Amino acid sequence: MKGIQGLILALGLGIAGALFNWAYLHQKSLEQAMVLFVGINPNVTVNAGDKLSEDHLVPVAIPAGSVGNLKDFAYLWESRSSLVGRPVYRTLTGGSLVLREDLKTPPPELVFGENLPPGEEERVLWVPVASNSFVPSLVSPGDMVDFVVSYGGPTPAYVSSGSSSSSSSSEEGSSEEESGQPSPKPAPSSSIRTAKGNIEVLGPFKILSLGNRLSSWEVWQAWGKQPANENVLGVSVRLKNGQLEPKAQRLIALLQETGFRNVTVMLRPRDKKSR
Repeated sequence: MKGIQGLILALGLGIAGALFNWAYLHQKSLEQAMVLFVGINPNVTVNAGDKLSEDHLVPVAIPAGSVGNLKDFAYLWESRSSLVGRPVYRTLTGGSLVLREDLKTPPPELVFGENLPPGEEERVLWVPVASNSFVPSLVSPGDMVDFVVSYGGPTPAYVSSGSSSSSSSSEEGSSEEESGQPSPKPAPSSSIRTAKGNIEVLGPFKILSLGNRLSSWEVWQAWGKQPANENVLGVSVRLKNGQLEPKAQRLIALLQETGFRNVTVMLRPRDKKSR
């Protein structure tokens, strides 16, 4: 009887030993198996805004058993080619890993007024539009739009209608003689007189912002930002030699006349080259 108990005990100890030995060997094998991640060469520092190059990158070996969920935050060495040429979001010192957060592109900013001809300045004009006149998610900064404004009263004489009256010409002439400067040209627009008033189309205008949104709807959502006030469009207008361009003058006049109401948006086709 004692012999059987001793045999069972010995068998149990043998199984336990085998299990411990397997666990030890398995741990050692994991430690010997290495996973390569992308790191920064110890001899360089990549400043915020600089683009990564092949010379900046070195493999960093980490034991497979210690990787854990690091793959969710850092780049594997096998994907290094996709990192070359991309700017870094913060300064990376030598010996550090390249994390996904380091290559996160900062949100776009409202940028305008660059690369203009001499004598021209760019401004942003915010135009409140009818919220049910367009679908904001289908419109993005950079798109070109026309504004349709309905208003009451007679059609102004300077709105282009295919011909101009002699009285308008004489008034313009007298104005020029008094001021010594040519009167501004009429705004490029079209108008339609209806039983309830007039409808005028002005444009094109380039959209710079839709409320607080400065990029496409999808990109803005990807940044975790919620679009707001998308019924207020920020559009580009020009000052030429200190004078506001005619279409912007006319748009402002109509907005004031209508109390900043009754403005509809018409989207123009996008340039295929920009898609």
